[in-house]
Amino acid sequence: MSLADLDLKRVYNHSNCPDMIAGLYEPLLGEAVRYDRTTYTFTAKGLIAAAAGTAGLIRNGGRIRLICDHTVRSDVLQALHDGQIQAEGALLQSHSWEDLFLTQPDELNRDHLELATWLVAEGIMDVKVALRDPSIFHAKSGIVEDEEGNRVAFSGSLNETLSGWTTNWESIKVFNDRDGLPYLEPTELEFQILWNDRATGLRVISLPKLYRDYIVERAPSSTPKLLRLRPRLRPKNETNASSDYWRNIRKSLREDPDSTAATIPASLWPHQERFRRQHADAGAPARRLIADEVGLGKTLQAGVILKTRLNQSLASKALIIAPKAATKQWQGELLMKFAIDAPIIDASSKTYRDGRSEPAAEPPWDVPLAIASQQWLVRNVDRFINTCGEYDLIICDEAHRARFRDVDDDTRRQPNQYLRMMYRLCRKTRELLLLTATPMQMNEMELWALLGLLDPEGWNEYEYRRFYQDEVPDVQEWKFRRDLWRRSNPTERAPGVLNSENDDFIASMLRDPASMSQTIATMEKTAPARRLMSRHTRQLIREYRERGLLDAPIPTRQVKDTVITMTAEERALYERITEIVDGCYGDRDMSLQSLGFIRTIFRKRLGSSTYAYARTLRNAAERGLEDGDEWATLLDDADLDEGDESTTSGLQGVRNVDFLLKAASEAERLADQDTKRNRLNQVIGDLRDAEHSHILMFTQFRDTQKWLADYLRGAGHHVTELYGQDRAEGDRGERLASFRKESQGILLCTETASESLNLQFCTAAVNYDIPWNPMTLEQRAGRIDRIGQVRPVVDIVNLYYEDTAEHDAYRAVDRRFREIIDNVGAYPPIIAANIQSIIRDGEDPDAELEKIAARNDFDINRLNALWDHPNDSLNPKVSMSDMERPLRELGLLPDGWSATNIGGKHWEVTDHHGITRRVTTDADSYESADGRLRWWEGPWDQ
Repeated sequence: MSLADLDLKRVYNHSNCPDMIAGLYEPLLGEAVRYDRTTYTFTAKGLIAAAAGTAGLIRNGGRIRLICDHTVRSDVLQALHDGQIQAEGALLQSHSWEDLFLTQPDELNRDHLELATWLVAEGIMDVKVALRDPSIFHAKSGIVEDEEGNRVAFSGSLNETLSGWTTNWESIKVFNDRDGLPYLEPTELEFQILWNDRATGLRVISLPKLYRDYIVERAPSSTPKLLRLRPRLRPKNETNASSDYWRNIRKSLREDPDSTAATIPASLWPHQERFRRQHADAGAPARRLIADEVGLGKTLQAGVILKTRLNQSLASKALIIAPKAATKQWQGELLMKFAIDAPIIDASSKTYRDGRSEPAAEPPWDVPLAIASQQWLVRNVDRFINTCGEYDLIICDEAHRARFRDVDDDTRRQPNQYLRMMYRLCRKTRELLLLTATPMQMNEMELWALLGLLDPEGWNEYEYRRFYQDEVPDVQEWKFRRDLWRRSNPTERAPGVLNSENDDFIASMLRDPASMSQTIATMEKTAPARRLMSRHTRQLIREYRERGLLDAPIPTRQVKDTVITMTAEERALYERITEIVDGCYGDRDMSLQSLGFIRTIFRKRLGSSTYAYARTLRNAAERGLEDGDEWATLLDDADLDEGDESTTSGLQGVRNVDFLLKAASEAERLADQDTKRNRLNQVIGDLRDAEHSHILMFTQFRDTQKWLADYLRGAGHHVTELYGQDRAEGDRGERLASFRKESQGILLCTETASESLNLQFCTAAVNYDIPWNPMTLEQRAGRIDRIGQVRPVVDIVNLYYEDTAEHDAYRAVDRRFREIIDNVGAYPPIIAANIQSIIRDGEDPDAELEKIAARNDFDINRLNALWDHPNDSLNPKVSMSDMERPLRELGLLPDGWSATNIGGKHWEVTDHHGITRRVTTDADSYESADGRLRWWEGPWDQ
């Protein structure tokens, strides 16, 4: 047996290896002929606890070289610097020889002193001391070599002490010769530099002769009995079928990325599988923007890379950053699709999917794997960035939230707090995945900023913008774009004009549109954006299906706009909104923007339901709402999207309470005759006739939701409500599981409750009211029009009132969307960002949208690509049948373990501690069990 035969993890800590002495230290020492170690503190107690391994090293004729820290007094340091004393003298003047071995008067320390002195006296251990002015020597690494020349290196937080190996929570990374130069060699080189006293800012000295004489004089004359009595852990010729089997499984998962894809409870679509193959090799770090449309499985693409890295032991520290509302969804997806149990962290706790909660680390993000809310990290940005250390992998969901303010104005454009945080964080991780369906919200500069995070040393957002400008360049501008391309493609073979420095030749080529078009296509194909960004649309997915690359059905979305005519009394309510706002608030010292904001609130409430409008008027009158903070108690998230901080901070109380109460009473009288609610019965009936059993229904406002829920239940419908506050109650999953079991029902959601939910078990959606941001409509539809939807056609029904500002604007938006259906590009998100102000300010929608289109003509689909999916099938070294085999065959589970089949691919597995868990190897059963079954990945203590 040799070091090459050991089944080593890439990362060891006291979570994945509670007994690090038996799991790592003894096996390494038992094969060693050389053990080089740097450490802040040293005691021989760790060598005593690993006596079997230490005895093996001695039996192999091995040697230990140790460098540890020892500080000296300030006056002695000064004498050393002044040349009045040598380094050895400095050590002698500051320490007694016993100080080097931290002795204490107890039996274990007597054994420790006996072993340490004997190792030095026998020439087995050579100790050098690091002197550092004015601080400490804090390096902690080790290199082990066996008689065949195989090497293993480790580095991390571990001191060469008993507490380091046993009681402290430590973490170290482990590398072997197969990892090569990027990993093992730097550790080897660093030790040699230190040992030979060639490090800058540090002295490394041998023990003074006086110390060695003391040590040899006190050393025992024979081998310490603790080394004589402890046998090797395992004879070299001993084998164990179970440990060998699982060692080979883990080795295959570490070395073969296809084995990860074959042993997860998720199946990948062609675009996801291609992405996985692109980044399966850890030698090429994954730094990509995943910009697929809503519902095409961005989470799965990021999750499979995370799982691969965990199996490769190359994700010793990973972080998922997501909006707070999406953290639990991420936690569920990682567990259900990849069997990754990641905690959600905050300032006080780590919370797991099953409800377990542990105290937070210090600092809270000092954990191997975690999910954290974007908002919380931004609030704690300085502490986070300064103390988080280096990451192996960071995943950022909804990355478009990291964006510019005043993006259209080059002189005022500034990154928001999230983007500023990402500018700093992107340099602290080896791999970075940014996820968003809408990388451009206002214009292309936002896309370029995200790409800049992925390649901080590459192009900046201004260089990207100039490279992709559509205007025909002059000679100097062409040279600028060409030089950018050369910078990112130093080894690429280029067409003639890209190699030319002749201005006349370049000018002649610029006058040839066909030639330049071909050259520009070549440049864009190999520009950084194509390398850094992965984007798939539904159209691309359909092309995959047409080419036979995909068997799964792609749902078609069928949208029906149901325009409702108000009654005369409802129309009068709508027309009086401006009069009411002016009469109740007009003479207060409020800005026109604040008055417009109140009109917006009232109009949106009436557009939702007469009941919500009446409740809003009455609450505004009875509460007073004297300032922006008090107004905030009345507002929903849908309102807050409409006003910036200056607008809401300028809000004031009502002047004419009686006038407002009278308007509220008129609306309350009409609530039971609400025309849209009455029309809803027909809509639901039509959907039932079309065999939609589970219907998703959206409203923006909680008042409308409660009112509708009571009405629908009274009409005999089963209704399940999801709303913003229940995110904190932790029962959303239980409600959804119960809803799915019903033969039919209506899932009635507010906007915030539905964020990041996968609701493809619903086959139709009703937008009871229409958000003023059209991209919110797309997000809503994406809850059911997504991967996993088995119905070939999903029906979307939009309800809104005729002849309102909202209706006029949305007719214009709908026309614009239809015109660009094959060229989506920047328009939908840019329209979404501007349409609210168009409605609020009463501008002509058609004219304003033309202006927006003229300002923002970059088509993001220039960066799309239809890639051929590899035709070769997976040939993994390990499949689920290999994982399942030990459950069926005796002898392949560890000693003391047992497995009992309880039907199909489900087992009850009991470990040697008597802990029993239900496991499965069936992916469909695992997902539907929602945590009640554990995905079988082998013995859970190995």
